[in-house]
Amino acid sequence: KIPGMSEYLATGPGAATNGSLIGPDYTQGDLATEAVGREAVQLTAPGQYVQFTLSSAANALDLDYALPQGTSGTLSVYVDGVKLGRELSLTSQYSYISTPQIYGSKVHHYYNDTRMLLGFQLHAGDTVRFQVNAADTAVPYTINLADFYQVAAPAHQPKNSVSVLAEGADPTGATDSAAAFNAAITAA
Repeated sequence: KIPGMSEYLATGPGAATNGSLIGPDYTQGDLATEAVGREAVQLTAPGQYVQFTLSSAANALDLDYALPQGTSGTLSVYVDGVKLGRELSLTSQYSYISTPQIYGSKVHHYYNDTRMLLGFQLHAGDTVRFQVNAADTAVPYTINLADFYQVAAPAHQPKNSVSVLAEGADPTGATDSAAAFNAAITAA
């Protein structure tokens, strides 16, 4: 466990849901089998949610989730009953592994993680709800757990150092920054 991080199982005492419980299960490749405690919550329709009540302060979250193979979409986030102005972006791209070379093997369905830096402080007792709204169409959403933690403020650039950002690198990764890295190496 990371210091300053609180972890909550979707089926645990710090959580509430109106979704469906899956598991416990021990079947190879099934989502419940891959979940912590071999149980998870599945959200299949608008209005279904998993809500966590925090026991300590946090300014960021990490949601452990799974989607059907080949899907991607969003999931709405509420803090103390107020919907955030942005949703979590989710994908199934990295959560399926096939091992056909192993006799009897099935396709394994694993969980993915998505993170969000909130930009404000949560306190002990605050609630964070992950809810399927009408625009959230990648159902079913299977929620394993959520981590809430404190992210420190960005460090200042050390004196006499070179920044690839100052040389034109794209911090979002949307465009190629190779020239900026080469310029930073030359400057150094």
